Amino acid sequence: MRTRTSPWSAAGSLPGRMPKAWNRAVLLILIVLCGAAAARAQTSTWTGGAGNWEPCPSQNGDALWDTCSGGNYPDGPTDNAVIDGGPVTVNYGVSVANLTVASGDSLMIGPGYVDIAGSGAITNNGSISIAPGDGLGLTGQGATVVLSGSGTVSLTASNSFFGGTPGTPPTLVNQQTITGLGSLGGEVMNLTNQGTIQASGGMLSVHTAAAGIVNTGTMEADAASTLWVIGPTANKGGTIKALNGGTVTLDGNVTGGTLTTSGSGVIQLTQASILKNVTNNGLVQVSDNAGIVQGAIQNYGTIQVKSAGTLFFTGNVTLTGTGSLLLSDTSDLEENSSTAAPSGGSLTNLSIIHGGGTIYELPFTNAATITADNKMYPLTLEGSTARNPGLLRASGGATLNIASSETVENTEGLIRAEAGSKVALSGTVSGGTLATLGTGVIESDNGTLDGTRDAVNIGGKLALAENLTLEGTINNGGTITMGEDSCIDLAEPTTLIGSGTMILSENTCIYGSGVPLTNKSTIEGAGLIGDSNPMPITNDGTIYANASTPLTITPDAGGFSNQGELAIAEGSTMIIDTLGGPFKNLSKGVLTGGLYNLVGQLQIGEAITANAAEITLAGPAQIYNTYTDADAMAGLALNEKKGTLAIEAGKTFTTSAQKFTNEGNVTVGELSRFVIDGAYTQDDGVTAVDGSLEVGNATGKEQPKALTLVAGTLEGAGSISAHITSTGAVTAGDSTDAPGTLKVTGSYTQDGTGTLNISFDATAHSELEVIGKAKLSGTLNVVLSKAFAPPAGKKYTILEASGGVTGHFSKSTGIKIDSTKHFEIEYSPDDVKLVVESGP
Repeated sequence: MRTRTSPWSAAGSLPGRMPKAWNRAVLLILIVLCGAAAARAQTSTWTGGAGNWEPCPSQNGDALWDTCSGGNYPDGPTDNAVIDGGPVTVNYGVSVANLTVASGDSLMIGPGYVDIAGSGAITNNGSISIAPGDGLGLTGQGATVVLSGSGTVSLTASNSFFGGTPGTPPTLVNQQTITGLGSLGGEVMNLTNQGTIQASGGMLSVHTAAAGIVNTGTMEADAASTLWVIGPTANKGGTIKALNGGTVTLDGNVTGGTLTTSGSGVIQLTQASILKNVTNNGLVQVSDNAGIVQGAIQNYGTIQVKSAGTLFFTGNVTLTGTGSLLLSDTSDLEENSSTAAPSGGSLTNLSIIHGGGTIYELPFTNAATITADNKMYPLTLEGSTARNPGLLRASGGATLNIASSETVENTEGLIRAEAGSKVALSGTVSGGTLATLGTGVIESDNGTLDGTRDAVNIGGKLALAENLTLEGTINNGGTITMGEDSCIDLAEPTTLIGSGTMILSENTCIYGSGVPLTNKSTIEGAGLIGDSNPMPITNDGTIYANASTPLTITPDAGGFSNQGELAIAEGSTMIIDTLGGPFKNLSKGVLTGGLYNLVGQLQIGEAITANAAEITLAGPAQIYNTYTDADAMAGLALNEKKGTLAIEAGKTFTTSAQKFTNEGNVTVGELSRFVIDGAYTQDDGVTAVDGSLEVGNATGKEQPKALTLVAGTLEGAGSISAHITSTGAVTAGDSTDAPGTLKVTGSYTQDGTGTLNISFDATAHSELEVIGKAKLSGTLNVVLSKAFAPPAGKKYTILEASGGVTGHFSKSTGIKIDSTKHFEIEYSPDDVKLVVESGP
């Protein structure tokens, strides 16, 4: 049998190779030899049963449709071939204008070929099979050929071919099913698919000319098959599908439409492929190469970037949908740097991104969730500025790494380390919230928290592996812990707020090199605040020394101001180092402002002779003067109106002042002692004694000295060693609502403007017990609780004086008990009683 070379011979199964030119010489020879009138337009209908379609004479003598059949042989650009009574096999090469295969009939092409010349049509209601060889071709320059009908075109071998011709490529409009393996398009045909193109039995390459594919139908790969789509695909309204076990490889742009898979089917991207404005309902993979996305990507399945793969973003890309973008191991998301699309790009994520890999030099806005959840490989943000009004998190024991080159604008966003997971911060986080759950931790490795525009909120555990730079407002509602030799560096004026705690340890520090620090939160532990690079320091919160090594505060020339609380635990030391700058609360011996709750030792560089602050000395507490190596309060002489001095928890506090004046509040707690070398004068305020107040007994051998109560209140249920003269108020008990016994070792003189407060409740009453003389005048004020219901005739001793009682109260108040009883005052040489009498 003779053979003839088709225009796509030897190229049909090899995408990338152009088909051969038409061999017109052979055609002319055949026309002369056979004398056929092939140029005449005719419609030939095959009805002769099984046979071959080939020129005359038949090489095998079996041709039933050939040039010897009385001019019934269709082989010309104007001929129409109708097969209605086959099957027919093409063993040679023919060219027709239109081809029709009737229902239930079939056409086998191969090893010959069939050309559709011009803008003809293929109406296939049966089956067309393309065997290995030259195949089925469209040869009209720029022609449009419609493949319609209810039948199927099958490519049966890896070198089966259905294509076009060089020059101005024709276009195939497919309205039925093309299936099999081999080559469709051959780079010399454009394709409009309104039906189904299916890879089956192997690889089917759809390799079109430059105009590409318009797909409003379905292009798919079935089990164990690969559909290789080469060239641009306008897919709006169309579907590209990988069935269970099938693979679709996209090697060109896909715009619009739907990608979907089932079972183990997968759609793979290559570096030459761009997905633009597509909807993904399946599994799309970028393997060890690259893919590109553009426009709006609706993802309801999985887009997986596998190890060593890169997904590029060109232009402004929006990712939406309930699906996920999965990074694997060493994979990347990047702004486009390939030559396949315009350089640069950005991402707006409204979906889910997770896994391990790198988001590298890709500006992005995350308004949904990005999760590091690969325990073996961190998810790293590197080299760009990201906006995160959504959630960035590490979960499942994985690490989210914010690299040193990354800035996350986190306003209204959340960065979270979940149980067993870590957020490693080497870059910058601006605003928003950092939080942890369970054993999760956020770890700084020379990271930066920028609260200059919006506060950075900390809602969990932030640990310093290395340093941490702070700027602006840091709202700490969690715990910031300092690792060994780590420091906090203030790059801009910084304010710490919130209910959380910053924990320093030995060899850690906060330094600012002149940049101010304002603490409105809690700083505790040991180490250095100021270090060798000091700064102005203002404490409006709590600074708490509670470690075995000192916590040292070193301001620069801007000084240290405490309007908050300085607290020191037992066995701990806080040092205020004023070599570089002043302690602004202490000037010329007067301590002003702030709270000082001390159980341990506070070291300062000046004596305190007057207090206008709030000082609590408990147990072994001491304020130590580093310049004199002595108790800084040993000469305390004045507690001003704004001053509070509390001696608690067994503390003994002694002052050598020859006159101590109280205008504020002095408290001596149970088991505690306040010992004064000289006299005690109260011009205002409160002196509350539940322990021991010893006036004029600094050595323990002297006689009591004067306690002059000019104004204010002296109260308590403790003991006072002093000669008391009162023109103020003395309350036996901790208050008029808490009866108790106040003991006085010394004399008690109450002048005409003085008041003695005695209270009663259901079980107890107040008493002033004087070991010495009592001289009375002024007012007796009786305070009764509602539960007090004494019987008539009951007597209550309210004052005893071992040295005798002289004088009487000139006025009494509160002695009416109820409508039927009242108190009468009964005086005796050494006591005063209240007697319950009948009558109003």
